Amino acid sequence: MKIKISDLGQFLLAHPADTPFFLVLETGEILDEDHLPLISQKTKRLPLVAEVQNLKFCWEYTQEIDDPALRHDLQLILNHIDPDEGVDEFTESLYYHGLEEEWLTYQEEQLQHILADWCDAEDLDYSE
Repeated sequence: MKIKISDLGQFLLAHPADTPFFLVLETGEILDEDHLPLISQKTKRLPLVAEVQNLKFCWEYTQEIDDPALRHDLQLILNHIDPDEGVDEFTESLYYHGLEEEWLTYQEEQLQHILADWCDAEDLDYSE
């Protein structure tokens, strides 16, 4: 079965970032932990969306912002974020500055890279 990582990424981004999901290799179905005991097929745990909602990716995203003042303001926020607390203040600031769509696109692109690497590591066939 060939995995379409863009569909998989969209599914994961539509759910809570810290929720673990599993891919049923035979059918391509995505299940949460509660439904795993109900099946007998082989599954693989998917990467967490939280992996692209961390400080590293936030810092990388700010490097792509052309406006130096805005980039500086966002990096000041990142300097004061506790890594264990999440990046809510950063994302709220992005929304305030009208960068919500750009941020979501960036997250989706990063998640697709992570999913492609995951497929490679799990020796799974995939397409973009």
